[in-house]
Order: sequence, then C-alpha cells, then structure tokens
Amino acid sequence: MSIIDLKLYSLYKTIGFLNTVTADMQKLSDSYHDFLAKVIVGIREVSDITGVPVRKLRYWEEKGIIKSVDPDASSRQFNLADIKKIILINELLEDGYTLDGAAAKVEKRLSKIKSLMDLINLGSS
Repeated sequence: MSIIDLKLYSLYKTIGFLNTVTADMQKLSDSYHDFLAKVIVGIREVSDITGVPVRKLRYWEEKGIIKSVDPDASSRQFNLADIKKIILINELLEDGYTLDGAAAKVEKRLSKIKSLMDLINLGSS
C-alpha cells in the first residue's frame, strides 16, 4: 500500500467515524427534544423552578411569548422546553432587557440552535 493509499484509507475511516458520530448526535438530539416535550409541569411548579411569579407567566402567555401545552385547559402546564425558554427570558430581563427584547433574543437564539441541528441532520442523511 502506498502512502497515498494509506492517507485515503485514513480519510475514509475518519469520514466513516464522523458520520457515525453525527448519526449518534442526531439520535441524542431527537431523544432530548422528545424528552423536553414530554415532561409536563404545572404553572405553580414552573414558577417555583424559574422564580417567575405565576401572574407574570400568565401575562407572558397572554402576550404570546410562551405557550402552555393545552391553551384551552383551565390549568396551565408547560413542557421543559418552555421552562428553558422562561429561564432564558428571565435572565435577560435581569440583565436589563425589555420583555419583548428578551423574547426576541431568545427566539433568535433558539432559531440558530434549530438551524444548526438541521444542518447536522442534513450531514447525517
């Protein structure tokens, strides 16, 4: 085997490894997002977890900044992805952002993460 053949073989193995890692990352990403969507928490527990008062959470929902799992239900419940969003918004509010500014920044950040995950998914196809 020549040096070039060895380098090509090494490159081939590296690409195979990267494809395997990418596929594994996709599986982790899917299961992580499934997990975030499936765990449902009541509004009082969300308030306890995030430190955001219940009335403020209801206001944010009225403004369309967050969405409860079932908006028609009498009691508000949120999944873990929403809780993550609430925590990020609250941190930005503490840093001096307005509510609309914080919500826009979080949406932009989440959109970038989604785009990156989509790009990774395309690479594993």
